[in-house]
Amino acid sequence: MEIAICLTLCDDEHLTPADIYHGRGQAILLQREKTKRSTMKLRRLQHANVAA
Repeated sequence: MEIAICLTLCDDEHLTPADIYHGRGQAILLQREKTKRSTMKLRRLQHANVAA
């Protein structure tokens, strides 16, 4: 079961097999999503400042 999950997540989400095995996969994905949202927010603000 873990191998099937690893094959799916390791390829699609760029997680290592060790991350999946030790249960860190979901935490890594959540942190990436948080970073992505904050980066996009910052870029929008920077673009608005340049355009203004």
